[in-house]
Amino acid sequence: MTTLATGLQAAQELLQDDPGLSLDDAVQLGASAELIDSLGKMGNHEGLSALDLSFKWSPAQPSLPAGIANQIVVPQEQLQRVESGRESLRRRPVIEQDEVIGQVVRLERAEGQEAGVAVIDGHLGPHRRRVKMSLTGRDYHLAIRAHEERRSIKATGEVALESRSWWLRGPIEIRLPLESDS
Repeated sequence: MTTLATGLQAAQELLQDDPGLSLDDAVQLGASAELIDSLGKMGNHEGLSALDLSFKWSPAQPSLPAGIANQIVVPQEQLQRVESGRESLRRRPVIEQDEVIGQVVRLERAEGQEAGVAVIDGHLGPHRRRVKMSLTGRDYHLAIRAHEERRSIKATGEVALESRSWWLRGPIEIRLPLESDS
C-alpha cells in the first residue's frame, strides 16, 4: 500500500501547474501513465469537484513511513491535465547516459541456462538506481565474480525505463574498472 500512496502523491504532483517533481522521480515513487489514466477515469463525473483518496493504515503496521500522506486530494483542475500527464509519461525519453558503475546486488539465472539477469546498484546520472541487464557467457561470469569479490562493475549499453525498472539494453559491455578489457 506504500507504493500506491507514494505513486498517488507523485501523480498528484505531476498534475499540478508547476510540478516540483521530475518524471523519473515520479516513476520511482510509483506514478505511471496507467495510474494517471485511472485518476482521470475516476474523476470523469459531472459535478465532481475533486478526488479525495484516503488510506487507513493497519495498526499492525509499525508506523506510517515518513513523508507518506494518508490523504491525497486531486482537484478537478488537476484532473483536466490527465491527458497531458499520461502522454508525458508515455513519451518519456530513454536516459542519454549509457553507463552505470556500481555493485552487483542480485543475480538470477534458471537452472541449466546460459543467460541470466544481473542487477547493479549504481549511479545513473545524478541518481542512484538499480539497473537490470540480461547477460550470457563471459559477461554473466564476470558479474558473478564482481558479486563474489564485492567489486564495482562498469556496464555500458542503452539505458531504458521499462515497467518501472531500469534496464541496460542493446549491445552490453561489462568490465571490472581498473582491469584490462582482455
